Amino acid sequence: MNSSANSVSAKSRLYGYDNIKCILIFLVVLAHLIEISAPFEGKQQLYTLIYSFHMPVFIFLSGFFAKHNSSKIVFHFIYPYLLFQILYLLYHNLMLYPDAPEIYQFTTPYWALWYLLAMIFYYMLIPLLNQQKLWQCAVVFLLSVAASILAGFDNEIGFFLTLSRFFTFLPYFVLGYYAGRHKTKIGEFSTRLSLPNILLGICCTAAVLFVCRYVLLSPVIKSHMMFGSASYANAWYTPQIKLQLLGIGLVWTAFFLFVLAPLLNHKLPLISTIGKNTLPVFLLHGFFLRYAGAVGMFTQTETGDLQQLIFCALLILLVLGNALVAKIFPYVFSGKLLELVWKKL
Repeated sequence: MNSSANSVSAKSRLYGYDNIKCILIFLVVLAHLIEISAPFEGKQQLYTLIYSFHMPVFIFLSGFFAKHNSSKIVFHFIYPYLLFQILYLLYHNLMLYPDAPEIYQFTTPYWALWYLLAMIFYYMLIPLLNQQKLWQCAVVFLLSVAASILAGFDNEIGFFLTLSRFFTFLPYFVLGYYAGRHKTKIGEFSTRLSLPNILLGICCTAAVLFVCRYVLLSPVIKSHMMFGSASYANAWYTPQIKLQLLGIGLVWTAFFLFVLAPLLNHKLPLISTIGKNTLPVFLLHGFFLRYAGAVGMFTQTETGDLQQLIFCALLILLVLGNALVAKIFPYVFSGKLLELVWKKL
């Protein structure tokens, strides 16, 4: 959900990835709406399926376009994190739950702000990821997988500094960062009509269909295991299941990278614009979601309405992901104005 893709020039903009990010942010919003809705047929299965890939692919794309930049870390991650942590806590304490004990702290991200805090740490790691040889990159990736698996044994880290999620999703960022070095070659290969390309697309599609069936039918895979915010003991799962979830996320990532990105590699009205501006949607939609959850907006009937949730998610994307918001947002909420002032000092 970061805005690093904006550094790509207009001529060479990779619209396939913008369009994928639009799909992903739609699913992020939809999953949050499903979470606070009344039950409906297939609710838990749909929720679990979305969580099996939407954040893994997003973290991968964040790494795919990441470049180490101390100014970006300060003004585009640390500043928005601090600002939105304050805004959300004020909103929570003064408007949503004024009678509850007040909470003010910065070490535990409020709701979805864990993504910004994780990005701060991921970007700080980039100098350590700058290995050049293939075997070195492979070793670093395997170490990230090992760290992800081992972190699950610690019952203490949890939400604090989003450490549990940081380690859980670390392999996706590392792999995305290394893949991003070859984005031009990947784009040229995936858009070329050739037998290897076609076979790869077929294999990725078949693998995703298998994964969908497995996730939907598996008696052991549960959505809460995919949040990445709790240990094995606290989330009632095992290292073996975590490895399965990692594999599932990587299969989905390959499908988005080698199948959907080439197919959607065109500038599409609204879709490409929203995909380019996912950060405002991600950071601002929570104010509505938290309010809707607090007042029970989507639980006033015994049965939830999926069509209503889809319409609401699309409306949120149109309101928060349009070009006008994208022009205003960086200067008000994302630290761009402060960055310009800093550079002139």
